[in-house]
Amino acid sequence: MGLKWRRGLILTDAFYWDRDDETRAWSKRFSERMKRAPHMGDAGDYSSTMHYLKAIEAAGTDDAKAVMAQDA
Repeated sequence: MGLKWRRGLILTDAFYWDRDDETRAWSKRFSERMKRAPHMGDAGDYSSTMHYLKAIEAAGTDDAKAVMAQDA
């Protein structure tokens, strides 16, 4: 980013709803369901939950050791 662009910057965020088609679609679904715009925490919660559920599916069990061994 460089110092020139960071001058006056107060904070940054790891999630931006309008980054690409995928984030716009997810943000639209979230907003319709929750009646508010998503923020970084919402995106992180969704991402980690989906990763966990995919690992359970790949392991074929919800046994913690088997799930943790997955690279879903």
